[in-house]
Amino acid sequence: MKKINLLLVVLLIVCIGKAQNPEWIGYTNRDAVLAIVEDNSFLWIGTNGGLVKLDKNTENLTFYNTSNSGLPNNYVYSIAIDVQGNKWIGTWGSGLSVFNETGVELSIKENQPIRNNINIFPNPTSDYFNIESLSKMNIIAVEIMNIQGRLIENRVINKTKQTIDISNLPSGVYILKIQTEKGFETKKIIKQ
Repeated sequence: MKKINLLLVVLLIVCIGKAQNPEWIGYTNRDAVLAIVEDNSFLWIGTNGGLVKLDKNTENLTFYNTSNSGLPNNYVYSIAIDVQGNKWIGTWGSGLSVFNETGVELSIKENQPIRNNINIFPNPTSDYFNIESLSKMNIIAVEIMNIQGRLIENRVINKTKQTIDISNLPSGVYILKIQTEKGFETKKIIKQ
């Protein structure tokens, strides 16, 4: 009888110990968590290694960082979600970005104009143009607007040079707003 009582006491201690020490699950690759926002069945987690999207139902994770998305900096310090579902991402050293589930659309730094740091060629063009940073800073995004200022396309680049296909656009004059790491520059391009 003493052996059974001792066995029951040991089992009770083990069960109590397990109940008080639940297992922890890590979701951020041990990155420092700097911000968390709930969005219906998702959690958006800002870390020092990028942005993490956690599906609370399936526990599936999606990681966004500078190497696999247009996120301008891996240090995500704040996240806010507007009524349209856009995620506003505040980063360390690279300003504010807007994320709409298809990628980081636009980074906004010190929204100051820069001059003569971007080369566009050929201009006029018929099918494509090349965009190149003369100072070798990354071009974050390019907005293509019609002459009335209506946004036609928004391209995330995050490179120092890129070829952009505009063969689908009708002939006319277009305004390019080019966002770089240091500010923005506005250029005009003619599509023949």
